[in-house]
Amino acid sequence: MCTCFSHGPHFTAGIDLPKIAPYMKSGNREYLHPKNLIDPLSLRGLIRTKPVVCAVRGITFTYGVELSLACDVTIAANNCRFSQLEVLRGIMPTGGATIRFVQRAGWGNAMKYLLSGLEFNSQEALKMNIVEEVVAEDDVFSRAEEVALSIASAAPLAVKETIRSAKLALEKGRETAVKEFDIVQEMLASSNDASEGVEAFKNKRKPNFNGN
Repeated sequence: MCTCFSHGPHFTAGIDLPKIAPYMKSGNREYLHPKNLIDPLSLRGLIRTKPVVCAVRGITFTYGVELSLACDVTIAANNCRFSQLEVLRGIMPTGGATIRFVQRAGWGNAMKYLLSGLEFNSQEALKMNIVEEVVAEDDVFSRAEEVALSIASAAPLAVKETIRSAKLALEKGRETAVKEFDIVQEMLASSNDASEGVEAFKNKRKPNFNGN
């Protein structure tokens, strides 16, 4: 279980374009996904399997929006300023926004912001499913931690397979995901964690999962 957050009043103003532009021109993408490390955007190379809860506040531009979209749950402070402003710099988003923004918000809403670089606030982000909750600025980290801990208390194998199944359906279609349901459920039901879940249910106590 991981959390994604920043220190200070703002999440990020985006990448340092003057420093990154030479990499873009050369086709070197290591500034976004270094070799042999998990890609935080879950697009290329090593794809993460652990869930990530994101907490954002203040300025959340470009890469910040794409990180919000890439995480599994994003909690936003009520003072966020979002913008996917790459087109105003002569480039386009390549961290997943052209895919995930459309999936979450629909074509028209996504194009309104992807093609213009206009800013939108926390409530608009919530309405478009870019974030899952909006809370007071002082509560954003504690609420994200609360959600993260609730996920961490679940069975790790079941969480991992739930994420994988959902991504499979999005990327390869409904039928591909459905074909795996029974075999994955059989594997999970045979795990020690599933046995622990049944025992905890029978004895009306919290389960103690070990991830096996």
